[in-house]
Amino acid sequence: MTTVQTYKSLVDERVNEIIAKAKLLDEDTIRWKPSENAWSIMEVMCHVEEFINFWFGEIGNVLQNSSVHFGRKLNEQERSATVAKADNRTVDEILKGLEDANLNALKLLSKYNTAALQVESQHVNPKFGMKPMTFVLDKFVLEHLSIHLSQMERNLRTKKNNEPTMESTK
Repeated sequence: MTTVQTYKSLVDERVNEIIAKAKLLDEDTIRWKPSENAWSIMEVMCHVEEFINFWFGEIGNVLQNSSVHFGRKLNEQERSATVAKADNRTVDEILKGLEDANLNALKLLSKYNTAALQVESQHVNPKFGMKPMTFVLDKFVLEHLSIHLSQMERNLRTKKNNEPTMESTK
């Protein structure tokens, strides 16, 4: 069983890895879109900030009252609106937002012991059914953070492969 302390460490590590990677990049790279349908690193970071706040809000709600349903469906407005507004935010603003979301997540986890995370509630999507909050942390937070870290790295590789080399400019 994963402990609260382990969850705190893993969340903190992954969010800080996203922040650290972004701080090494220039703004053009952060805002660069690999294709029309792919997210920029900026859009990824906006989404990460939003889903951390969302999922830890859901965890907090369930731990206060396990009879409430948790989750959302993929087409929820807030999720897509956050990404759509990425161009209106500064890089510093989103980095601060990620730091704040991380701190709030860690603060929430600090309120509970490991046994509390076993509390189950019904997901709004029936395919998930009744799930403990450890499932939310594993699937919707940690796995999700890893996916978006990989997405950032893929964007960087794609951008690097699309840049002209000295030889190709001769």
